[in-house]
Amino acid sequence: MIGYQRLCKHEQCPVTRDGALNVHIIPHSHMDAGWVKTFDDYYYGTKSSVSSANVQLIYHSVLSELLHDKRRKFTFSETAYFWRWWKEQRGTTRATFRSLVAEGRIEFAGGGWVQSDEATVDYLQLLDQYTWGLRKLNDTLGPCGKPKAAWQIDTYGHTREHTSLLAQMGFDGLFIGRVEHRERETMIEEDKMEFMWRGSDVLGKMSDIMTHTLYNLYNAPEGFCFDFLCSDEPIVEDPDSKSYNADKRVNDFITQIERQAKYYDHDNIMVTMGGDFTYQSAANWFINIDKLINHVTTHPANMSDINIFYSTPSCYLKSVYLYGRRDKALYTEKADHLPYGSDVNTYWTGFYTSRPSLKYLSKRAHAFLQVVKQLSVLSRMGDSYELHLLRHAVGLVLHHDAITGTSQQRVANDFIRILSEAIEACSKKVSQFLSVLTPTWGGSRRPKNSQQFIICHQLNISQCRSNVLWTLEISSP
Repeated sequence: MIGYQRLCKHEQCPVTRDGALNVHIIPHSHMDAGWVKTFDDYYYGTKSSVSSANVQLIYHSVLSELLHDKRRKFTFSETAYFWRWWKEQRGTTRATFRSLVAEGRIEFAGGGWVQSDEATVDYLQLLDQYTWGLRKLNDTLGPCGKPKAAWQIDTYGHTREHTSLLAQMGFDGLFIGRVEHRERETMIEEDKMEFMWRGSDVLGKMSDIMTHTLYNLYNAPEGFCFDFLCSDEPIVEDPDSKSYNADKRVNDFITQIERQAKYYDHDNIMVTMGGDFTYQSAANWFINIDKLINHVTTHPANMSDINIFYSTPSCYLKSVYLYGRRDKALYTEKADHLPYGSDVNTYWTGFYTSRPSLKYLSKRAHAFLQVVKQLSVLSRMGDSYELHLLRHAVGLVLHHDAITGTSQQRVANDFIRILSEAIEACSKKVSQFLSVLTPTWGGSRRPKNSQQFIICHQLNISQCRSNVLWTLEISSP
């Protein structure tokens, strides 16, 4: 383990320069675990008439392009998709992916099973979904895969309780995207786009976490989305071509990043280069970002000495906070960032109560998960495939487009199916656990037969099936 830890090169972040504007380019893709398509449809790229998103293609495309240039980096987030992809890969592909993680060229941010909603979930649900996601990263990638940055870039508001959990989990910082439109205006006017967030008055500094509000939500600067999902022009650097536009494109980019730099009190800014399900053709992005980096570095318009490079969220945090490159102390925030309002007439509060049956089923399933976990330990039968299914289902439904009710009806139906099938599978497994724990005894005090159990989940019926010796009623706390 020690030898493996020494292979991790997270410390080898790009070199920043004092006195220069250090621009951290963050290639990433935001992959919703179910929204207009189901989780499986998104992963495999099916239902292309609804959306062209194909998650497995993103992983393969990014991996291929990272191998072409050692400067390139990429940030992934949702562990649920990563685990689905990882299970299907050969040993050589896994080894290549691990090596890129160890080199700090692939980084995971957040690391939860999904990017969970914060307003409609409870404390224990959050703990379980983070535990399951981080456990899978550790099992597959080892200590090099441990996320250092929390990544809540698309959730519909943020709570200080969730912030407190992230601080106690040891994250170096938190990145958020959606902030109420008036709060965002205030942040810009008062230079509070970055702040120290105290999640608990009782815990004090133990619940503090450095928080960064992304400038462009989580998208690329206007005009610089190099994806087939976008319509922005590529960078043409051949001066003999009539389509040459490198000078103009570089000038536009420098103007945008210098404008962004005004709202952060240090000489580092973070530029997200990605969006929803981007990088299915990663070459489009990396080829153009390479050109952008090269031309910004050498272009005469670079009068302010801009130092631009591929980076990751953890490298940005290290440059800004761990090295202390700030002009003044951070403002301390102690309130929730709820409700979220995208404009004066649009406040996202309906999801607090929408799809109440799905919210209820999610709570019941999570309560049942605790029963299954405890019985698996008591019976000494260990983890099982059925328990994995339930952990996946319970974590998946915490996604910010699932439990909130913002997904399409057929997608919501699929979340219910996944939960129901996992509960049914684990109900049979619990019966096995209980049978092992409650043997009957013969005259010689040797185990003779096992008791038989069924699980009765329906609390609104007067009687469970009576063709067994025992029944176990499972209810929410």
